[in-house]
Amino acid sequence: MTALPSAQLDLACDFERLQAVDGAARARELAAIAVHHPDYAAELASLLDIETSDAARVDAVLASAHADAAQALATSPTGRRVGPWRVLEEIGAGGMGSVHLGERADGAYEATVAIKFLRGFPDRESLARFARERQLLARLHHPHIATLLDGGSSEDGQPCLVMTLIDGAPIDQYCRTRALKTAQRLALVEQVCEGVDYAHQQLVVHRDLKPGNVLVDAAGHAYVTDFGIAKLLDAAHDETRGAYTPGYASPEQRAGKTVGIPSDIYSLGRLLDALLGIAKRDHDLTAIVRCATHEEPTRRYRTALELQQDLRRYRERKPVAARGDSLGYRLGKLVQRHPFTVSAALVAVMALATFGVQLKSERDRAQAAETQAHERAVLAEQTTRFLVDLFRNADPAQAQGAQLSAKAILDRGYADLQTAPLDDERARALLFGTLGEIYQTIGEPHAALDGIERALALLPSGLERAALLERRSLLRLGFNQHEDALADADAALALYLEAGLPDSEGAVRAQIARSKPLQSLLRFDDARTALETALAASKGLPNPSLRAEALTFLGVLETRTLNFPQAELRLNEALALKRSALGPDHPATLDVLQALANLLSRQGKFVQWDRTTQALLEGRRRVHGENASPYGQAQMIRAAYLLHAGRLRESEVMSRQAIALFARLHANPTLEDSLARLHLALALEDAGDFAAAAEALDASIAIREKSRGPRDSFALNARHQRAQLRLVRGEFDAAAEQAEAVLELRREVLGATHADTLDSEVLTRIIRAAQTRDPRVLDDIYAKLMPTLVTARGATAPAIVRVRLLLAEYDPDPARALAQLIQHRADAAGYGFVEGMLALIEIECLRKNDAAGAEPARAQKHLRQLAPAVIVEQSPQSPRLFRIRAALAGSN
Repeated sequence: MTALPSAQLDLACDFERLQAVDGAARARELAAIAVHHPDYAAELASLLDIETSDAARVDAVLASAHADAAQALATSPTGRRVGPWRVLEEIGAGGMGSVHLGERADGAYEATVAIKFLRGFPDRESLARFARERQLLARLHHPHIATLLDGGSSEDGQPCLVMTLIDGAPIDQYCRTRALKTAQRLALVEQVCEGVDYAHQQLVVHRDLKPGNVLVDAAGHAYVTDFGIAKLLDAAHDETRGAYTPGYASPEQRAGKTVGIPSDIYSLGRLLDALLGIAKRDHDLTAIVRCATHEEPTRRYRTALELQQDLRRYRERKPVAARGDSLGYRLGKLVQRHPFTVSAALVAVMALATFGVQLKSERDRAQAAETQAHERAVLAEQTTRFLVDLFRNADPAQAQGAQLSAKAILDRGYADLQTAPLDDERARALLFGTLGEIYQTIGEPHAALDGIERALALLPSGLERAALLERRSLLRLGFNQHEDALADADAALALYLEAGLPDSEGAVRAQIARSKPLQSLLRFDDARTALETALAASKGLPNPSLRAEALTFLGVLETRTLNFPQAELRLNEALALKRSALGPDHPATLDVLQALANLLSRQGKFVQWDRTTQALLEGRRRVHGENASPYGQAQMIRAAYLLHAGRLRESEVMSRQAIALFARLHANPTLEDSLARLHLALALEDAGDFAAAAEALDASIAIREKSRGPRDSFALNARHQRAQLRLVRGEFDAAAEQAEAVLELRREVLGATHADTLDSEVLTRIIRAAQTRDPRVLDDIYAKLMPTLVTARGATAPAIVRVRLLLAEYDPDPARALAQLIQHRADAAGYGFVEGMLALIEIECLRKNDAAGAEPARAQKHLRQLAPAVIVEQSPQSPRLFRIRAALAGSN
């Protein structure tokens, strides 16, 4: 029996999983693992063989490995590797183990993290439990929770967690050194409550809340750390029955009873008590602390959210739930600035005065409501009358036998509205706005813009005008009128501010609307400020869907700026909120799922990408049907996954279905149609049908440039792909001319350091190397440009993997091309077509280098495994097809 491999926790997790799998399935899984990790697969198989006859021996092996790991930890893990992470210096230690500063060591991207080494875990059962609990903790993605990024074991087998590194101080130290006032301390505890409540909704209990496990950064942002670690330590120390901190642990936790949400509420109360100090002499705060820390769990706040709401009520000088609901208390809160010795008579007078004011207020409110109801009734009556007349025109008797389409009915109604006899021009304005919105929905932006502008002309002021300005902002964005779109969104926001509603739903929507043209103008910092303002304001609103919308566009922004981890965090939080508030099949929920699918496509996360695009396609089918634009969009996103997975024919078919759908829906090609044709072109290029790919690309470019102009980023993407296609076809001069033109425009529009600009720089140099056969042209790509792009996009992103394929094929130095290909071969796993082409190029490079022996045979075997799928996907005219067949035949 050999020693355990370094990935001890992964081994334990795989061991536990494969125990429940039948023999044939187990053999298939082991064979799949052995393709890339033969030693690991052999070790796993060995443990499974032993387990069937001697489970005690397996425990003994794991216990021995644990002892070795503990001894290694007793020295120092500094400088050692934990998966892709390198351990730097120790930054903390305690009963749970030690905490070290860590950094990303595999070159995929730069990151600094906290690596926590946990003591214990002596046997197989404890390790397996640790692996399961780690998966639960990985689900926690919240702005006030330190994120679990990774987990596993050190080279010596010591279990550890890799967490977000928070550059901050413990909450009690932060409050003390900054001499924070009570309201500021309460605001921090509210953030903690928000994070804890989110974890409870995910069925995760902290079990060890204390000041040291809450860090606050310089911006005043609180993060709860070490979620669930106490439970993990329980798995390692069954005899201790709970790792907790005296003074913060609940009575039931100290007694060894079941620990749940009430225990965390108790600890929050103790944390609040510690931060308040003498301030808790305030009756309300004392009541809040007592309620949170009651001896009986059922007498505490039921959730962390309830505690947070009481703290907020206190800060807003409203009655807190912990004090009850007596009239005296509520009156006392109303006059809390007056001395408590005020006579009962004065209190009675004040109560009568208050009652009188309330009575007058109610009367005024009733009169205003009556007036408003009358106005609404008039509007409703006129609107209804117009709509009835509109649809009466569709009656065969009125239409004189003509069959009117929905679009024809809409057009007729729009024309009639301009002269319809309406008593209230406000009703006419709202109808123009409504019809404009319908035109926008069915893909008629020019008619939509006309309707919105007619409505705005009839509504010179008011909040209804603000909503119309937001709508026009979005339409102008579609016409590439970015400055005008921003002006409309700014004007909408100004109306809400003038009305004294800076934190209203309308103001939040206006801030979100502002972020869109700001992104189009590449003012990403300003867009982020607008969205963060909207996000902060949305916290105080009863509509969680609005908060989700702000999070969604923040996620889209982070995706555009290549901050993928933060984008994923934002989008997953938005998705959870939308599902909770609106349900999984609501169109707005599916919109977030679509944004998440786009993010996963940028990262090349195949398993999640596959699952998410399938869910999106099925959701759009259920909600919108197969003859609606959202379904076509989902088809395009699914087609992108199928393309990169190497399922080229399926991708081509789905892209063509989307194009046909958009043609049925729109009289003229749209931006969606342009994107679908780009996906089609990529699938055709991979399949070797270069002529059809060029035709699809030219159509995509023409549609986009007609709508957005030649400087549009998407049009430049398509032109970049057109230059690459000319390279693949051997048209080097034309390819160089087009690539250089795109590079120049991208430098002007995006800047010299943008990742898309660097993509053009790389492509231009590859084309030049193909023209000149001078390998020195590519030196800077390997030394500078590719490392920069990998840092920005990630090593397994589609753009990176496909650039490596071009380098492998067109590097004039076959030895360097082969070395790079072998070094980065693993990054292409899952990319069906790319994997096959890389195997082909490897064989060709080996032959150019006159390699002999096992390497060409191994590469040829790999290509043979991939060839059936690759060959089937190739066009009969594809020059690649002949190369593949030649390689498989063993000839030059």
